[in-house]
Amino acid sequence: VVDARTGKSLKQIPMKTTDNKAKQPRYAAAYGGKVYVTSFDDTVTRIDTTSLSIYGSVQVGRDPEGICIKNNKIYLANSGGLDFATGNFDSTVSVIDLKTFKEEKKIEVGKNPYQVFADSQGDVYVSTRSIYEGWNEIEKASLKKISSSTGKVETIAAISPNKFTIVNDKAYVL
Repeated sequence: VVDARTGKSLKQIPMKTTDNKAKQPRYAAAYGGKVYVTSFDDTVTRIDTTSLSIYGSVQVGRDPEGICIKNNKIYLANSGGLDFATGNFDSTVSVIDLKTFKEEKKIEVGKNPYQVFADSQGDVYVSTRSIYEGWNEIEKASLKKISSSTGKVETIAAISPNKFTIVNDKAYVL
């Protein structure tokens, strides 16, 4: 944890499993005095920003990556990316209730989901990464939208993102 104004380190928080292995943290999102961190040990860890200590973890899908928080829910992409050699990717987004800090459900979005952002209406956008066999791309990257009103997943046509972000309800896609 670093003071953003001074650049000075305040504390290092060890991200370890119960058997003292590295959790391999990936991405973080902040909300309501907490920071939520996805890790390749298949968990999301909650860190309290006042005490600068871990305040719980919840089990999710395989190898979670991108994370966003919208409408009192945490959305995160379960990539299964550590299984790239076998092609056994995950294809879900976990939805965690902020109040209970429990996984409510998983939503199927397509193989190898990566980044997750929300717009001002609460719709959640998820990118999936391309799937390769050797040097051959067998499945193109895609951009999906999870509707906040219906929960349905739709593919945003003709977009194959490498990375993206959403600012003021506009998606900037690389």
